[in-house]
Amino acid sequence: MNCPNARFAAALPLPPRALAPLALLALLGSLAACGGNKPAPPAASAAPQASYTVRGEIVRLPGPDSAEVLIRHEPIPDFKNPAGEVVGMDSMTMPFRLAAGESLEGLAVGARVEFRLEMRWSGGAPATVSAFTALPPGTRLSFDPPAPESPGASA
Repeated sequence: MNCPNARFAAALPLPPRALAPLALLALLGSLAACGGNKPAPPAASAAPQASYTVRGEIVRLPGPDSAEVLIRHEPIPDFKNPAGEVVGMDSMTMPFRLAAGESLEGLAVGARVEFRLEMRWSGGAPATVSAFTALPPGTRLSFDPPAPESPGASA
């Protein structure tokens, strides 16, 4: 028999047909390992560790370049860090992921809104926003930092 692959086939411990399923398993395993680095999005039913009612102005709506809404928000004086300590958050412009099923229909760039900010410190995106309500025309927002408490003031 004059087969060019005879020497190669003779050196294999398994028949070539038996290698195909093994190669497929190796390929599937490597693909699964590559996808394992992505953080999972927070489960819709996972309870937030903290929830805040915040006011702000829409700077950019989700679109082809970003799935997030960009909002300039007022200070959040009672904002808690992952350890549960009140650290506050200054006014800033931030991108936020919309909660599952949330719609910004009827809102435009420049709209002043009240919304719910929910924090989930474990999982993919820690901050999600929902429950948008347009504020009445002429509503003034304050982007100044909160005034520090005076010594001796009680909370």
